[in-house]
Amino acid sequence: RQVAREVRVPVIRLRISEVKSAVWDGCLGIFTPGRGCTKIALQGWQVIVAGNNRSWVYHLDQDGNRIAQNPTASGSRDGLVPSFISEEDRPQIESNVIFRSTVSGDFTGRVSQTTLTADGAITQLIMAPNIRSRPVVIRRLSRQQVEQFQQMLEAQRFLNLNGLKYLTKPVIADYPTIALQGAGSMTQYVDLETTHLPRAFQQVIQAWTKLHTSKN
Repeated sequence: RQVAREVRVPVIRLRISEVKSAVWDGCLGIFTPGRGCTKIALQGWQVIVAGNNRSWVYHLDQDGNRIAQNPTASGSRDGLVPSFISEEDRPQIESNVIFRSTVSGDFTGRVSQTTLTADGAITQLIMAPNIRSRPVVIRRLSRQQVEQFQQMLEAQRFLNLNGLKYLTKPVIADYPTIALQGAGSMTQYVDLETTHLPRAFQQVIQAWTKLHTSKN
């Protein structure tokens, strides 16, 4: 009922797509730049709601007395409904890594990783069955450029996308999946669906693509 009121879609057209238990801080796990959150372990839920060709992500406390929309993760459309990434599919990254994109899952078994580290180096690593290249530096950023990229991640609230994947079932089997990791967050998508992603997610993808493909 609360979702129906907020998004102006009749209850009968809404469905709960997925639910998982979660442990939140005092802000129900929704990051807002500059806002302090009480460091408590609040038992609750993360819920994905779909309807009218759109989707929304909500965070609740255990009894449903507090309900808040995660606006960063909400807003995918045209049948692109997010789901949860399992814990075993969320690898840790090294402490010096600012951001990493990993392209994997095509029929050749090839995996390509592009990584930005704290020293400003952007490296690329290609792996395939029986093949592992050495990391190759494709660009070096200044300290200011690294800081600007980190500020962009904060401004777009990338942390709020953590643990969510935006994949449509028809493309999962044969089309590469792209995983983005950094700033304490990991999310997945396929580039065929980029225009259907939440707006903040699109902004992060565009900024990262420009950063590691630019010659300047």
